[in-house]
Amino acid sequence: MLSLGAFGLLAAGTGIATAATTLTAKPTHAVACVNNTGALVLAQNGICGTGLTKVSLPLTAVKGMRGPRGVAGPAGPAGAPGTQGAQGAPGVQGNAGVQGAPGTARAWAVVNKFGSLATSFNVTSVTLITTGQYCVHLAPSVFAGAGVATVSPFYYADDTNAAPSTTMSVTTVEVNGFGTGTCPDGVLVYAFVTVPGSPTVTGSVTFTDEPFNIIVG
Repeated sequence: MLSLGAFGLLAAGTGIATAATTLTAKPTHAVACVNNTGALVLAQNGICGTGLTKVSLPLTAVKGMRGPRGVAGPAGPAGAPGTQGAQGAPGVQGNAGVQGAPGTARAWAVVNKFGSLATSFNVTSVTLITTGQYCVHLAPSVFAGAGVATVSPFYYADDTNAAPSTTMSVTTVEVNGFGTGTCPDGVLVYAFVTVPGSPTVTGSVTFTDEPFNIIVG
């Protein structure tokens, strides 16, 4: 059985331990004294004098109002380029375009040197009248007495020779008229080959059967 003296020492010991623990802990309140006028007076070792009232003041900080937003800082440097992404999937097929305006040519044809039609529109046939002279017969819907015709030689099959090591020659085709006596229902076309003259070559112009293209507007 413990004596009262021993119990007192234990209590005192407990008090000392508690005091030590309190001193090392972060304080949450402050002890002060208030006089009869409401003024604060410092406590002496936690004890208020005569006529003073002991008060405990909390030390917990009160959160203030949020301050104004600061100004934006300067932009940082540009980052390094990223790696190239994967190729995207093909897009959907676009809508069909609108129909173009009709052409203005009333007739056209591709004619070989013998007067045969390779392809044509509103040209019924071609007659080789004589060497280098052709009548391009037009369809009845095309008036042969008026209009404009354009002809050109077909280089890959004509007698043009541009090689400098041999005698040069140039193929030419020309329109000689609409609805003439020898070609009343079409276009008269002349084809010939020109050999330029030089100190060693005598120049010449010779009617020759040649392939050509024709457009009638």
